[in-house]
Amino acid sequence: MVQQVGKKMPGQKRADVSLRLYACAARVFVESNKTVAGMEALVLEEGGCTLSREAFLKLLKSYAPEPHITIEADERTVRFGSTTLNSAAYSPTATPPAQFQVFPVTDLKALFPDKPAAVSVPPIEKNVPQQSPPQSPTPAAQDEEFEGVHQIAARITRKLLTVPTATPQQIVGLARTIYALERLPKRTPGVDVDCTVAIPVHWACELETDSAEYYKIAISGNSFVIESGCYGPSPGGSSDGYTNRVFEECPEGLEFKLNLYDNRVDLVEWAKNIEGLLEMKPSEGLELMVWDESRPDCIPPASSQK
Repeated sequence: MVQQVGKKMPGQKRADVSLRLYACAARVFVESNKTVAGMEALVLEEGGCTLSREAFLKLLKSYAPEPHITIEADERTVRFGSTTLNSAAYSPTATPPAQFQVFPVTDLKALFPDKPAAVSVPPIEKNVPQQSPPQSPTPAAQDEEFEGVHQIAARITRKLLTVPTATPQQIVGLARTIYALERLPKRTPGVDVDCTVAIPVHWACELETDSAEYYKIAISGNSFVIESGCYGPSPGGSSDGYTNRVFEECPEGLEFKLNLYDNRVDLVEWAKNIEGLLEMKPSEGLELMVWDESRPDCIPPASSQK
């Protein structure tokens, strides 16, 4: 993209030496010579700055063939990998050059460099039959009975990324949740996310209620909780809901023990219920809620994880 916008336009005497770099609308953009190029990205914070186009291009190429790179900027510098460049015209806000529909992120390799990457599906051309290559199921897919509690929670959280109404902020929270779950039994200091999917409940005798059935995963450096329940009034107002704590554990020292005790059946049933809810359409009342109180630096840059 940096090369593309580096070409001078007709009528220009010389090419621009500066480049505007900015991130918003789940994309990163570069702008120079009255030309803008952009691509999808996991944007943890919006903002933009200006820097030397040739220097940025040269140093960016030095990181090939890295598939992903994390870029951070402030009023003085732009940092990526082990490189620091001077920046100018920094702004903590940015506006996309056009209207974009923001889709859930499906490729999280940037967050998990040591894990197998999710496959990004290319656009399918109309009227062209598509054949999926045969794939061998993983051992976990062959027999989910042997999945650990954190593996089941991570699998369900990945499926929450497919909720059509997921916002960029919720996607970031879900990504942080997956990162922390993948690191278990190790603690992940700084991560603090509560992910809940809910569906309205219509009691047979009273159709108009504010009750909802919910399923929740909560992970932080100090606790790991899986639960289900119902909130809101029951018929006649005799109850304010209930909670079924499927799993709860606090770390001992630097690690969680991840003991399931006798709740294996409840955990499997919990996962199946969520998978059933995710087959419903948002118009049917499905709601995704993500409360993210994580520190911005809870996930270190990819270069520091090697």
